[in-house]
Amino acid sequence: MTIRYLLDENLSPRIKRMLLNREPTMDVLRVGDPTAPPFGGVMN
Repeated sequence: MTIRYLLDENLSPRIKRMLLNREPTMDVLRVGDPTAPPFGGVMN
């Protein structure tokens, strides 16, 4: 099982870049990314 991370929209996009620079195979999405929930969205 792969662990996936979803970063809050209030976190800097730099955090995602730093994580992927350290571990490129990590599965990290940030709110607002194309395959992630939208900014300010409410999930049902």
